[in-house]
Amino acid sequence: MSRRAGVLVAVALGLGGGAARAQTTMGFIISGDCRDPDLSQNARQLARELKARLGDQLLHDDALRARLAPQPAVDAEDLGRQLEAAETLFYNGEHTKSEAALLHALEDIRRFPPGPERWKLTVRAELLESQVIRRLGRATEADELFRHVLRLQPGFQLDPDYFMPSIRQKFDRLRKELQATRKVRVEVKSVPAGAEIYLDGVKQPGVTPAALEVWPGDYEVVVAREGQRSLPHQLGAHKENALLVDLQFEGAIQLDRDPCFATRASDERSRLAGALKIGTLLGVDTMVVLHLIRAAAGPSSLGATVLDTRTAQKLRYGEIKLQGAPGHPAPPLGVLAKFVITGEYGQELVAVDVAAPPLPLAAPAKPSPSPAGSGQAVSTLTWAPPPGPPPAAPLAPAEAKPGLLPGGWRGGAVIGAGGGGLAALLAGGALLLAGDLAMSESNDYFQGRVPTQDDLPRISQLRSAGTLEQVLGVAGLVAGGAAVAAAGALMMVDPFAAGPAQVSAAIGPGGAAVQVRW
Repeated sequence: MSRRAGVLVAVALGLGGGAARAQTTMGFIISGDCRDPDLSQNARQLARELKARLGDQLLHDDALRARLAPQPAVDAEDLGRQLEAAETLFYNGEHTKSEAALLHALEDIRRFPPGPERWKLTVRAELLESQVIRRLGRATEADELFRHVLRLQPGFQLDPDYFMPSIRQKFDRLRKELQATRKVRVEVKSVPAGAEIYLDGVKQPGVTPAALEVWPGDYEVVVAREGQRSLPHQLGAHKENALLVDLQFEGAIQLDRDPCFATRASDERSRLAGALKIGTLLGVDTMVVLHLIRAAAGPSSLGATVLDTRTAQKLRYGEIKLQGAPGHPAPPLGVLAKFVITGEYGQELVAVDVAAPPLPLAAPAKPSPSPAGSGQAVSTLTWAPPPGPPPAAPLAPAEAKPGLLPGGWRGGAVIGAGGGGLAALLAGGALLLAGDLAMSESNDYFQGRVPTQDDLPRISQLRSAGTLEQVLGVAGLVAGGAAVAAAGALMMVDPFAAGPAQVSAAIGPGGAAVQVRW
């Protein structure tokens, strides 16, 4: 039995291809509240900036929908008019034009959400197409369209006002042949369970997990639960088969407006995991996910994360304010687009996290001429390493400062006395606690009974160890307290004993460094 592990196999295998992966590609999607107008508006602007730099190497909007789940471009009323026009062409004998119009209409019909309206339009279009291509001499294809209708609605009857008796007889004969065919068992499961099942838009009995008995053929499977709907899955039911749908993930993908993965604003784990899965479905090399950060006070920010779909690694993260300080306008989103593509950043980004050198994905400076004089420009991607921050200036020798204590050892005396005192305090406290525990354990032997001869050596050992640990603990506390007090006295007597601390820090793509000097 062939097991399909969700949409990753069903879609990715049908969309890949060596030619599609020949060049580095980047996908783009938003995440968070998919109905937030601020998120959508800024996402469109950033997408334009990315598109201007990457061209067709950026996959977003309609191109992204086309790979995941194409959306209908027209409504049911428009489709009804298209079918009426195709019907008029058929009756006028313009069969080729009628077929072209029907194929275009069927493409839009298959993008409709599952349900009775889609199936009604499908039956009308396929029955008309069967008559058209039968007139064009393709009877086998016409019969297959009849079979498709009968597989999903076995009791369907042709309207005698529109179909000749010979066509109706052919339709009934195909019905009997189909009913004599052995059905195939198909298992459909979903996570979470309890989802309705649709085959080619027709609702099936029961909910997931379900074992369906269907006639052999190819079907589009969609599951839906509590307002969430999966992506379409292609299922070949020519033998026993199974399909598992991750509805929790697929149901969060919303494509009716701006392509979006719905998550809670603070759920970074779900946001990145969902974006990575979507990038895998799209077959892109890198995936960019954009989210909006609402501040409790002050301007909001946009955060963009770049993921490597091949290694599941987070490459970099950049965050930019949507409004600048008074008198300073907000930086353009082109700054964020440049960081997303190349990893280069400046002061305009308020948060930067570069986990690894960027992939070879950078905007071409200029399009190079196409080969063989094709008249088209060919863009070539190049990699430019992100500029790191300037190195920290070398620390100058400390100037001698006047003080009551001799120079050269006064700072060390303060630090040594204070640090040693703290260590002695900690050690003394630990020894005192250990001694108390030993004494308590020895006293346990006297609880409600008289110790035996066998108990006496152990009691003596515990009391000796406890006494020693208590004495050492008290000594440590006294010595440590005296050392800390001495360090404090040195600081009070000579305020320049240790000098003010000087700290320098540098942050860059390779990590962070902090240097402290007294």
